[in-house]
Amino acid sequence: MEDTNRPRLRNPSATALRDATTIQVNLDPNHSLLLSGDIGEIRKFLNALDGQHCVSELVTTFSFAKSALDKLTRRGLIETEHLDSDTTSKYTKSELDRFISSQRSHQAAATKIDFSKELLANLTKAYVAVLTSGPTSALIAFLLAAQQIGRIKLFAQNDFKPSDLPFWISAYPETQMNLSQLLRSISSQISLNQPANNQKPNFAIIADQPWSSVERSLELMNQGIAHLVIDPKVNEVCVGPLVIPGYSSCLNCAEMSVASVDKSWPDMRQLLGQHQEDQTDWLLLQLAVSFAAAQMIQVISSGDALTSALLNRRWRFRLPGPTIEVQQMPVNLFCPCQWGALPK
Repeated sequence: MEDTNRPRLRNPSATALRDATTIQVNLDPNHSLLLSGDIGEIRKFLNALDGQHCVSELVTTFSFAKSALDKLTRRGLIETEHLDSDTTSKYTKSELDRFISSQRSHQAAATKIDFSKELLANLTKAYVAVLTSGPTSALIAFLLAAQQIGRIKLFAQNDFKPSDLPFWISAYPETQMNLSQLLRSISSQISLNQPANNQKPNFAIIADQPWSSVERSLELMNQGIAHLVIDPKVNEVCVGPLVIPGYSSCLNCAEMSVASVDKSWPDMRQLLGQHQEDQTDWLLLQLAVSFAAAQMIQVISSGDALTSALLNRRWRFRLPGPTIEVQQMPVNLFCPCQWGALPK
């Protein structure tokens, strides 16, 4: 493997802790690899196999990287992205990283959805819970319903205001339509607020001040419910991460990482979690939430959440511009969400 290659683990979620010093990569016993040593360093190494770091950087950072990469390659557990050195030699490392990030962002944003009969059936069978109220929650519920999601549960149904509806609805008061009526009007297939037999939702949405809902995110982790975080501010809307319990970073991972370097963070989070009267720029909100809905539809229709562009990432849509920045949100190794020991 060349030094300029950027290896990516094919299935980063398929790892298991075998004992206090060993991690199994890939759950298929016929195509797995056991890595033994410092568990923390092995976890960091596996997290670094995300296509963002070149071989030379990995070998410099981790003493066991060369041997591990060779074994992972021979077992077909990683894939590589090769960049021609003649083309990239004129770029600095930071410029090259930005180039690769922008290429990935473009590919993710331009994702094509194949609405075959089977994938469409996945949409009509899906059950999505919207846990918060506000313009963001209303907009993503609207966009998901328009794509024929079968069931949407509005947990804060009575908290939605007329002004929370998409502007082409709220701008005309004479319509006198609430969110439930709007969703039914755009999808004859939809079932609202009627989960059968205590059925758990396939996905949940936490938006409109999500940092006040870290505890709610932990509750969803305990229940094994995947959920998407959308955080709107005045001139910025952050989409992600998509939290897959036990596989990807959660809100508590970010909380612990920030709190470890900023002792004032718990108090600051309380301030951030308070309701703000300032309204997010509507066009920026629509751009960001449309992207979030497209990614959710892709995940639900394909049934494959582990390759989502929202996994372990936060997409920041910002003004002026708008500009798009992809921010990594790595797993915190000390967060209980990764080891099946979530606090009750």
